Amino acid sequence: MNNALTGSNISDNLPDYVQRPPHKRLDVWGWSLYDVANHGFATTILAVIFNRYYAGEIASGKAGVAVDFFGSKLQIPGATLFTYFVSISTLFVMFIAPITGAMADEAQRKKLFLILSTIVGVVGSGLLYYIDKGMWLYGGIMFGIANIGFSAGLSYYDAMLKDLAKPEEVGWVSGFGWSFGYVGGGLLLLINLLMLQPPAWLGIEPVRIQVVFLTVAIWWVLFSIPLVLWVKEPRTGIKVPVRQLFTESWQRLMNTMRTARRFPDLLIFLAAFFFFNNGVQTVIMMAAIFGDQELQMTTGGLIAFFLMIQGFGFVGSLLFGKISDRIGDKTVLLITISVWAIVCIWSTFIGLFGNAIREFYIIGIIAGMVLGASQSSARSLFARCTPLAHSAEFFGFYSVQARFSTLLGPVVYGTVLWITGSIRMSILCLLAFFVTGGLLLWFVNEERGSERANMELAGE
Repeated sequence: MNNALTGSNISDNLPDYVQRPPHKRLDVWGWSLYDVANHGFATTILAVIFNRYYAGEIASGKAGVAVDFFGSKLQIPGATLFTYFVSISTLFVMFIAPITGAMADEAQRKKLFLILSTIVGVVGSGLLYYIDKGMWLYGGIMFGIANIGFSAGLSYYDAMLKDLAKPEEVGWVSGFGWSFGYVGGGLLLLINLLMLQPPAWLGIEPVRIQVVFLTVAIWWVLFSIPLVLWVKEPRTGIKVPVRQLFTESWQRLMNTMRTARRFPDLLIFLAAFFFFNNGVQTVIMMAAIFGDQELQMTTGGLIAFFLMIQGFGFVGSLLFGKISDRIGDKTVLLITISVWAIVCIWSTFIGLFGNAIREFYIIGIIAGMVLGASQSSARSLFARCTPLAHSAEFFGFYSVQARFSTLLGPVVYGTVLWITGSIRMSILCLLAFFVTGGLLLWFVNEERGSERANMELAGE
């Protein structure tokens, strides 16, 4: 077994060119540009346009659709139905991520698994072009396929971070990637806005909203090319048959579950992450639906709102990425979780100061500043506490937590909405996720966790 799997010290596992500053390395740029690629799906499909269109038009908004459930007719609101399709697709990823992550580690083929996941996501997104009003089942299934590709790919993409960066660079590179993502997601949103509501001076007609979903697939392919060409993955030189690879991956996964007990800070972090990421991901996904159904904002107004968030997300990612390398990822995360809790409470009572839409924009600015920071700092903290030899499979567990966060959070939100009929009550219930996550994170010792991961790498 080669050094990348057994390991002797961190520098032995990184190629010579990693000695150059990260912003001067093509592999870091290629890896970061993939954040541009998949953020098109995260913004246009998950957060801004498709989710609102599906909940409000395809699934008939607050009136909902009648679903035959074992002989009983259930009238399910459109927003609730959307959250359930999110949960079903992420439940699938939750089960496959650890084993496929272990397979990627054994074969040293994280990039290949990422490419395959990307193909699934691109195909699902492209097929949304054929969706129309009333096609709630088709739309839900195609969205689910795309979300499986998006979610599964994140674990391999995140796991590549420790192959690219030295320990002292992890926070910066992680924030660099997130900042690229916000620029990319914002740029595609701007293009989509011009497609749906072009200004008169352009002299073009608005396109059907389905064309917007097709642009997500094209965008995803184009900005994945640099990662394919520029990121070189360390290889073992050992060829393992697929059947043996699958068996050994299961064995390695079982061993990982047993050895995970040696990393207490990593385990506590995963528990904290599970809770606070529930809140973050659900707020992101449901904000456009809130603006549409609660505040009656237009499509153009909502896209402008999210463009603003992307801009502040870019600034926040770069700013907090640098700060996290100085004060620690844990401190940055505690700050961002506190801000998210304030956002949650304010959104519940929005309009308290007279103008609900103006307050919504202020909340968006605040959320944008901590959005990228909370995600990139969580990723880099996990990377610091993860032994390099087990990066893909440990990030498989991380992905399980991330995906389970987008399984439970939307289910709770959607179910509360279904029962109470109140979007504001659905938002208020998310506060419990932030409070619990923050309390658990308080007990994580970042320094001890990083030292333990380095000791494991050195075989101590």
